[in-house]
Amino acid sequence: MSKRYCVLTVESESGNFQVLSRFLKKLGVEALRVHSLDDIRAALDSGRPVFAAIIDVRGQGAEVQDYCRFLNEKGVPALVIFPGESFKGSRPGYGCGAKWVFKKPVIMRELADCIRTCLPNEAR
Repeated sequence: MSKRYCVLTVESESGNFQVLSRFLKKLGVEALRVHSLDDIRAALDSGRPVFAAIIDVRGQGAEVQDYCRFLNEKGVPALVIFPGESFKGSRPGYGCGAKWVFKKPVIMRELADCIRTCLPNEAR
């Protein structure tokens, strides 16, 4: 896989971003950290080949639904990660277009499979 492909990561905790970044690097993908809808817009407008977004809802609040809707409109699959304690009941990621919803702790093999399905054919 080429490192030219990147995944947006909406993550409020730098430790979690570092773990995701190392994980994605092993898949041959660059992690691009964003913090807001404006950052997401700028990343998509930059011309970089963004093929997916991982959104950790911890610390994000109601913006998660806005992120998912916007990404869905742009054709970028969103993978939403919920803390285990908030996973019961409603799952707002699905309601606004998230392609996958994960509960922490995430099984990295499953996350890798989802990331690979988002990659363009030539990068798999």
